[in-house]
Amino acid sequence: MTFEKILPQLIKLTADVGKVIMSFYKADMAVEMKLNKTPLTIADQRAHQLIVEGLNRLTPNVAILSEESDTATFEQRSSGKNIGWLIHWMARKIS
Repeated sequence: MTFEKILPQLIKLTADVGKVIMSFYKADMAVEMKLNKTPLTIADQRAHQLIVEGLNRLTPNVAILSEESDTATFEQRSSGKNIGWLIHWMARKIS
């Protein structure tokens, strides 16, 4: 599948994630602190989940590196899913 073929679905995924984030915008949210001492909200977790699920559905053979993902070793990142060369999605939610 080419990037041009999945672009409309990526745009829809982005819009869907934006709607979820905005639904939390004025709510009182519990905040956890990550190991690096930065905040993590329910909106962050939900956005991450939707992004990863959507990208996995669209491109199941492409690895995803995300700010909210568990830390993986280089060996885990480089030996996992790839097509041809080492291809990764790098996902960052909109804060």
